[in-house]
Amino acid sequence: MIQAWFNERGYIISSKKGEGHFIYDLPPDLVNDAMAMYSCRWMVFNHLLEAIGQLGETTTDKDLVLHTDSRLIEELQGDLSPQNEYATSSLMFFVQYDYCKFRKVTFIKSAATTINDRLGTSVIRSE
Repeated sequence: MIQAWFNERGYIISSKKGEGHFIYDLPPDLVNDAMAMYSCRWMVFNHLLEAIGQLGETTTDKDLVLHTDSRLIEELQGDLSPQNEYATSSLMFFVQYDYCKFRKVTFIKSAATTINDRLGTSVIRSE
């Protein structure tokens, strides 16, 4: 099983082969812009899927568990529609090319503090 935790600040992947992570240094202007943060979450998600693909474990007999603190969970499950073209195309790519690489994909919505703790990041807000 592959587990991944992500939000706009980065991701961490845990699998039989080990762990991998990438943490982004977000500028204050981005943190204070809701639409930019939304697009950033999709960018991190896309980067996360690319990293998972490099693990060599994405075959039909593998399970993927995705943990995040954002509305992307609802969008990935089809409960909500994406808010912009980038998100729409990212979702379509996931559905058409990535989702089928796994036997089962589970989506878990977690608290922001849980995701940030797992990533080892703290939320820094500019004033």
